[in-house]
Order: sequence, then C-alpha cells, then structure tokens
Amino acid sequence: MLEDHCMRSFLSIFLFLISLTAISAENFYYREITGDRITPLFNKITTNGQNRTIESCSWYGTSTYYTDLDFNMNAWHFIHETNGSDFWAHRNGTKIVLTGTFQNKPVNREYTVSNGRWYQCLDLSLSKYAASSDKEHIFWVIRPTDLEYLEMIATKDGEEFVKVNGDTVWAVRLKVTVTGISGAFWSSSYWYRKSDMNYVRYEAYHGGLGTPLTVFELLREES
Repeated sequence: MLEDHCMRSFLSIFLFLISLTAISAENFYYREITGDRITPLFNKITTNGQNRTIESCSWYGTSTYYTDLDFNMNAWHFIHETNGSDFWAHRNGTKIVLTGTFQNKPVNREYTVSNGRWYQCLDLSLSKYAASSDKEHIFWVIRPTDLEYLEMIATKDGEEFVKVNGDTVWAVRLKVTVTGISGAFWSSSYWYRKSDMNYVRYEAYHGGLGTPLTVFELLREES
C-alpha cells in the first residue's frame, strides 16, 4: 500500500512538472515560384521551454534546426538523399563543427562565429531584427549547396503593402546580402507581417543573367 501511494505521488509530481513546461507547435506552409516551377515548402516550429526545433522541408533537402527562443542556432541537421548529403553542425562556444557526409564524401569542417550570430533558417532568425529599431544586423551562415561560410548583413528597407497569396499585407521589408564587394552584385528581400512579425514573403535571383525571379510566399499557417 505504501509503495502504491508513493508511486501515485511520484506520478502526480512528475505530471505536474511536465505541465509547467509548455510545448507548442506551429506549422507554416509556403510555395516557391521560379519561372514555371512551383514547389511546396514547409516549416514546423516546436517550442519547448527555452528551446525551439524547426523542421523544414523543400525541394533541396530536409533540415532540422535546434535553436533558442530567438532562433539563434545551436545545431543543424541536413539531409539531401539525392546528392548524398547527411551532416550535422553543432555550436561549441565561438566554434561551429560540421561533420558527416557531403555529396557522398566525408566532411569535417570548423568555422568561427566572430560576432556570436550563426543563422541557418534566415526567414525565422531575422524576425527579431525586423521588429527591432536596429539599422543593420550582421550574421554568419553556412551555405548548404557548397558549405561556404558567409558573413551577411541585413538592413531595413522600409514598410509597405505586399501581396501574399492574393491578400494584401502590411509588412516590414529587409534587404539581405553578403558583406563586402560581393554585396553589390546580389541581394534578397524578406517581408515580415507587421502585426506579428511572421515571415510571409521572399524574393531573390538564384543564378546569373536570364535566371527567373524566385519568390517564396506564405500560403497558410496553423497553431
């Protein structure tokens, strides 16, 4: 009897402690339009205490991001079965260690985060900056197509109405590009809905002259 009572008490305390940590999930469905090609995209954001897990699926591969509440990266798992890529990147202080397989070859690389900001899911990680009064925001990203480590800069490009899946939305517009002289030749735009700073649209050219514009836009969201 005493053992049963202790077990019931333990279970009650355990369930109470679980209830103190709120776990929530949000699903965001997008589409990518590049010329005549239309591809679905998906982000699932799960928040558990002080951490978030983002599962992202696109035509290029599947990423799972492990971040804090502000979407600063702690770890990243990338899989692209078609080109033989399956690797992990983990943050350890100011270092990022990437190991696994890239394009069917073993990979082991180390990067340095000079200013503390390592982003991979830019659409989410830049939302806090979009809501801030900061004029510019510098961060680092590992490009999944070639694992090049890039320093990038985001700047405010005003507020405006933008079309999102047939609706008109008032949004904050960001310009994002690489730092240095290369930034004069390429840039991208991100739009964040002013009411809640959710990412709703993206535009950029992903190629040389003659390449059609690539657009990402939010189709629907669930929570």
